[in-house]
Amino acid sequence: MGKFIIEGGHRLSGRVKVQGAKNAALPVLAATVMSRGEMTLFNCPEIRDVHNMLSILRELGVESYYDGDALKISGRNARSSPMPQRLSKELRSSIFMLGPLLSRFGEAVCAYPGGCEIGHRPVDLHLKGLAALGADIREERGYIICDGHNMHGGEIHLDYPSVGATENIMM
Repeated sequence: MGKFIIEGGHRLSGRVKVQGAKNAALPVLAATVMSRGEMTLFNCPEIRDVHNMLSILRELGVESYYDGDALKISGRNARSSPMPQRLSKELRSSIFMLGPLLSRFGEAVCAYPGGCEIGHRPVDLHLKGLAALGADIREERGYIICDGHNMHGGEIHLDYPSVGATENIMM
């Protein structure tokens, strides 16, 4: 990783282009599966996690391509099918696909996410929240299988604050 060493007494000037935030982009990308139209995301970072999420979306029929600084996405041909385990294991944020798939198709099959090297970060809040909205959730052979055909609105109380679980439950 690069670094800047700044010594006092000298004026700094110039321009820096700030890349979009990964933690903002990933849930937005997951949400594109809910759309039957085309979307454009600007300043979406071209990093491994984003490319892994785009690979998951492509496996689910979502089309995407970069056009300069813009990421063009179409969810028109999205389908619900099991997310490939090899891709889910590459990305912690693959869990964000549960809410959008349940929203659009009433079902979701997702392998447990991987990719996180900063310690144990369970997905139980995501699952509890979706279950509180009426999703039937079971686990089989390393997959989370969700049936959301009887989902309904509800009041959710998380055991502790979680931005990711909140985003997933809202989707």
